[in-house]
Amino acid sequence: MSLPQLDVRFASLVGDLSRVVRGEVRATTLDRGLFAADASPYEVAPLAVASPRDAEDLQGLVAWCRDHDVPVLPRGAGTSLAGQSVGEAVVVDCSTHLNRILHLDPEARTARVEPGVVLDDLRRAAGRHGLTFGPDVSTATHATLGGMMGNASAGASSIIHGMTDEHVRSIDAVLADGRRLELGAVDPSNRGPDGELARGLESIVRPLADEIRARFPRVARNVGGYRLDDVLHRLEHGDGSVDLARFLVGSEGTLAVTAAATVRLVERPAAKALLVASFEGVPPACSHVKTLVDAGPAAVELMDAFIIDAAADQPVFAGDVARLPGLGGRRPGAVLLVEFHAGDRETARRDAAEAVARAGIDPDSTVVIDDPAAQARVWAIRTTGLGLISKPDGNRQPMPGLEDCGVPVDELATFQREFDALIRSHGWQGVFYAHASVGLLHVRPRIDLGSGGERDAFMRLREETLDLVLRHGGSISGEHGDGRVRGDLVARMYGPRIVEAFGEVKRLFDPRDLLNPGNKTADRHPLEDLRFDHEVAPDPVESSFFHWPEGGPLEAARACNGNGLCRRHEGGAMCPSYRAMLDERHSTRGRANALRLAIGGRLQDGDGPAIWDREDVGEVLSKCLSCKACRHECPSNVDLSKLKAEYTARSRNGRPASLRERALGRAGLHLRRAGRFRSLARAISAVPGVDRLLAGVLGLDPRRPLPRLAAHPAREAVATHARADAPVVAILEDCFTAELEPRVVEDASTILDAFGWRVARVRLATCCGRPQVSSGLLEEARALVESSAPALLRELDGLEATALVVLEPSCLSALREEWRELVTDVPESVTQRIASMASSLEVFLDGHWDGHPRRPEMRFPPGAVIHPHCHAKLDREATTRLMERLGIEDATVLDSGCCGLAGSFGYRRENAELSRAIFDQSLGATIEGGVEGPLVAAGTSCRHQCLDLGGATAVHPASVLAGALV
Repeated sequence: MSLPQLDVRFASLVGDLSRVVRGEVRATTLDRGLFAADASPYEVAPLAVASPRDAEDLQGLVAWCRDHDVPVLPRGAGTSLAGQSVGEAVVVDCSTHLNRILHLDPEARTARVEPGVVLDDLRRAAGRHGLTFGPDVSTATHATLGGMMGNASAGASSIIHGMTDEHVRSIDAVLADGRRLELGAVDPSNRGPDGELARGLESIVRPLADEIRARFPRVARNVGGYRLDDVLHRLEHGDGSVDLARFLVGSEGTLAVTAAATVRLVERPAAKALLVASFEGVPPACSHVKTLVDAGPAAVELMDAFIIDAAADQPVFAGDVARLPGLGGRRPGAVLLVEFHAGDRETARRDAAEAVARAGIDPDSTVVIDDPAAQARVWAIRTTGLGLISKPDGNRQPMPGLEDCGVPVDELATFQREFDALIRSHGWQGVFYAHASVGLLHVRPRIDLGSGGERDAFMRLREETLDLVLRHGGSISGEHGDGRVRGDLVARMYGPRIVEAFGEVKRLFDPRDLLNPGNKTADRHPLEDLRFDHEVAPDPVESSFFHWPEGGPLEAARACNGNGLCRRHEGGAMCPSYRAMLDERHSTRGRANALRLAIGGRLQDGDGPAIWDREDVGEVLSKCLSCKACRHECPSNVDLSKLKAEYTARSRNGRPASLRERALGRAGLHLRRAGRFRSLARAISAVPGVDRLLAGVLGLDPRRPLPRLAAHPAREAVATHARADAPVVAILEDCFTAELEPRVVEDASTILDAFGWRVARVRLATCCGRPQVSSGLLEEARALVESSAPALLRELDGLEATALVVLEPSCLSALREEWRELVTDVPESVTQRIASMASSLEVFLDGHWDGHPRRPEMRFPPGAVIHPHCHAKLDREATTRLMERLGIEDATVLDSGCCGLAGSFGYRRENAELSRAIFDQSLGATIEGGVEGPLVAAGTSCRHQCLDLGGATAVHPASVLAGALV
């Protein structure tokens, strides 16, 4: 089913809106499709997507929509789980431009922020003054303050910091009629427009005082409907004012649009201790929560075995799962993460130990972590837990709607057991995780959305769950908002009189129902507008260049659950182009959605273009650097590099690639061939104007120097320390390293010999195919694998090599991944064996630490800074561990993103500025700040980028190690 076409009436107005808004206004089918979904299971195509430049631009947009009776839907990072950030309206994306910290006052402990400010960005800025923002949601790396205010978000430490509404001092609000008001606490007698709103709320609330006291649950976490209970409490027990800012928080963009806000900051704890306690299952874990809460922690979080096992299956988290205490050598069935804050580490550790004793938990099933880095890694399992378990399995999907049940904490253990039994009575099993400290239980049963019977059963389960929640004095909507998934349940929870009051509130602020219409006040069916119902089953007979799981590339793109981790600004490598552009189209999620829509035929209009040959989709993919970070960092393992290569290859539909793509896609082969005529090739490249000529012909950045062949090939390896009967390690002389920096090959040979290994050097019959894969020349890549893989394995077997060290990370990833995943005639046993033998030099030295034939004496220069290649981010821990083994205590292994060159990407003229922006965000700042010791980078591209854009010489790890030999 194609996406709906733009409403005829609105289509005629798009040009007018574009002239009013100084930022971007997009209304193409693809752009609307990218904002039709969020992290919920819903899909509703918006009328358009607008990105205002500033507050005045935002006000002008809302005023225009008022004049034309067009709905408006403000949106943060699009991580909403209840469907409140999708709708048939003009979606206002504040994350692109309205993302500044306008003012930070350390003495007053306040910050003035625009709605698109990412939480972690605010926390980093506040952290320089010993402050932080209290609510710490699991999506802190990419959640915006505007989105957090829309949902009244909380997070793990809400037991001490409460929810976002408690931290908002005032809101610069644009009302539905276009007025812009600074709203905060106001006396209803005030004669200004804010006083009028306060009087209106008072007139709604006072007649319902008894009903509000009876119906609103007395729990730590409740975001259902509008906060009439807070208004009543302030009128009766406070100073008589109405806090309009606090009232707007949690209204899901239905009452006003936030242009800016003043928020309260809190003191950052001096020290933390993380108690990790393992249990056989969720019930015994929940039975200890109340006692642990009484010990005064800052957080008590629950994870069950589903999340733990899902994390263990992710290479990026496998080492972190190993930090969890086991139970008799087995993984735990559930874990509680209990964090204590104190003035120093010893006090925090003591508090944790006392909590264990007080709760009667077996100390052998616990561990206390006080190292901040280790704490962060364990917390990462919990914060990405939802993403880890949200990957669809065909028609069976983890359904929201029940994941926000909040009950009094002393009811949690009983409630969990009864809730689990209720879910099992329908034949399902729930995944449990929780903000246990405040009695908020997240659970998502997996249901078959293609089964009418299971849909009906899910609807019954929702009603039964509400009854259970009410019996325990809880809320059905404790954290993630009402949205589309819980509106009917919230209405039942409060009853008709309060629901009618919600309608009166809506009419007071937005009488024409223009702001996020339908949310908070409408009784929608929760299984309407599901993304699943719009999509078609993938073609099972379609041929592919790659091996894909069942469902092919379409199912691989559909695996994106919208969690938005690819939108984070720091940490990890995903997604470099988004970090530089802050454009949803150029995030991993945006590209996955574009491919989901295109391959699924959702973008076609009648006799429109073929699904594999769309210019708009090609433009979205063009800024993907194929860094492959998403393959491992995305909780759903959406591999955009692989999807891009498949789409690019198929889009040609048998047509030859352009001259530029053929030239850049065969870069490795060109280098190998040029190496045979080294002197001539070097002479030609030295002719003035050659680089500029090639740049003009191939569309390259004329300011960027092209790589030069080395004057001489690598010298033969000479055994100095290895015995004649020592095991053999082969070094792959890849095209780029061997022809451009042969000294690296020599240094690798030297260091392996120093560790006592016999060294053999091998070359591929042709090329690894990495440049071809990146350019979508997959037929050529297949031919290269078929000619190289069998010959390489025969040579390795002939040498009796125990391992294959690959010096170029991109070539290594090709041997490990693309060689196995491309459809070729090479037996799987061949590519699998090569993949199992291949590793980087650092990983080989670390992994064989106890088996090296000898240990050389080494002396290292101080202050080494190491930048891991994007394709080798998973090896970061091994690199850090090797540095520690070698005694390089002051080495820094950066958690840096892509360098921005990425093979041929940064050489292309159209990518020049983007390449520099990505470099500045990752390595540029480090280089500008000064690097005392050697700057180390394993990737050829990374070293060239450091020199070309940073004026810094970076060296390969092999060269640093070889240079340290005594």
